[in-house]
Amino acid sequence: MLDTNKDTKVPFLSPFIVPPGETLGEKISEMGLNVEDFADQVGMSVEAVIHLLKGRLPLTPHIAVKLEKATRIPVDYWNRAEANYREKLGKLDLE
Repeated sequence: MLDTNKDTKVPFLSPFIVPPGETLGEKISEMGLNVEDFADQVGMSVEAVIHLLKGRLPLTPHIAVKLEKATRIPVDYWNRAEANYREKLGKLDLE
């Protein structure tokens, strides 16, 4: 017989998924830079940085190294943040 009184845990997935680019945008502002200056500093096009900020451009390990040099936020932070972001996006696509 099925016990309907048992609590079942359903994982909660927030509908708000924040790309690592949001953290990057905050850091760029904190550094007193605009997107153009930051793009020059990291050797990326302005368009690529904008896509990165919006989560449209995947933050690759190569980009993570550039970001660490510019922001002093460790590579492993950027890599973990990107992996978590993409995982959450994937889970939303499955629902």
